Amino acid sequence: MKSSDIFVDPLYGIGFKRITDAELTHTGNQTHIGLSSKSFPFLEDHDVSTAAFFFYKDNSPLYLKMIIDRIEEKHSGKYRSPKIRVGDEFELENGEFSIDGKIRKISSEHNYNDSWYLVWYVLASFNEEIVFWLLDEADYGKLFEELGIEFKKRAKIIFEQNKKFDSFSNYIKTNHQKIFSDYILRVQELTKTQLYPDESRNRKNHLSIYSDRNSIKVKNIENFHEIGKKGEQLVVDYLEKAGYKKVIWKNEKKESYEPYDISYVDDNNNQVFIEVKSTTICFDQKIIFSEHELDFLLKHKNTKNFYIYRVYDLTDVDGVLSASIRIANELADKPADIKSKKLGFTSIDDIHEIARNCDLDLRRNNSSLKEIKMAIIPSWAFKFKKEGIKHTLVIKKDNES
Repeated sequence: MKSSDIFVDPLYGIGFKRITDAELTHTGNQTHIGLSSKSFPFLEDHDVSTAAFFFYKDNSPLYLKMIIDRIEEKHSGKYRSPKIRVGDEFELENGEFSIDGKIRKISSEHNYNDSWYLVWYVLASFNEEIVFWLLDEADYGKLFEELGIEFKKRAKIIFEQNKKFDSFSNYIKTNHQKIFSDYILRVQELTKTQLYPDESRNRKNHLSIYSDRNSIKVKNIENFHEIGKKGEQLVVDYLEKAGYKKVIWKNEKKESYEPYDISYVDDNNNQVFIEVKSTTICFDQKIIFSEHELDFLLKHKNTKNFYIYRVYDLTDVDGVLSASIRIANELADKPADIKSKKLGFTSIDDIHEIARNCDLDLRRNNSSLKEIKMAIIPSWAFKFKKEGIKHTLVIKKDNES
């Protein structure tokens, strides 16, 4: 299987089980939902409070609190099978559900006599993000009919060596990839267009967005900014291997806040500037430009010393970066859709001018735009070469020479 085709991380397998009645209703001493002993080895053993994605039906994924412990053996003190559990009463009363709490709430809104099933896995190329998938009897019936995998009360996990792993992984990808990609696209756009105080360049640790009336808290949004750095690293490697001279990566050590990411010297000793725009999703995910970047872009538009490198379908599997790259150095002549014509602008220049005029109008009334950022569909604004370049880079780990 090619790395670009991987959705479920094979290193951590796919876990599944039928949820017991006691786990759903907290009867007896049951306060948790047990998982397989080999689940999530990268987490600590005790009192882990983090977050994970949660799917039910065709709804957008929720990003919920995951409270997880491993069961401690009294005699040996060793830890074995992990368990997820609900949060405290304050969290539940204020609508902040843990994964376990959400499962119990959904099941309580249906007939307790129904059977419920759970799948869990780790997303490939996504910083060990965990996903839980809740299935009712109808969902499980479809899965069993296609895969023939029986879910029992005892949790089980299968890995790549299991002959059913590929079919199960593909089934998950078919059911989740489109929904998940739309969600990530939305979060990435919101993340990149967040405005931060001028006196602090530091990104906040959380970003809240709303979907289906549920607050989704996204932890570690620097993960999304890391995508940009990996894309730049891939382009630098591509340029150097292609024989370009004096390649300089402006953001290698830290963010330079320059209006371009990379420069090199061409055969005529002219300096060439490159702005890299990267995504783990499709080519036409909107590109985010700051006002500073737009000024620089329009100053050098349609010249031979400024290029946009669009890096898309970016993956990082076991330290192997892989992506497709398309290149543009000219603005598109016309917008790709008729709606733009009706709005009265036909190019990126017009959009920039509208934003500028808006800022001037605000300044006349003792106000101003704090920052202008634009989300632009690549194929609308630029003439990209049709052929995508596939490039792969193996990243050396710190302990490798």
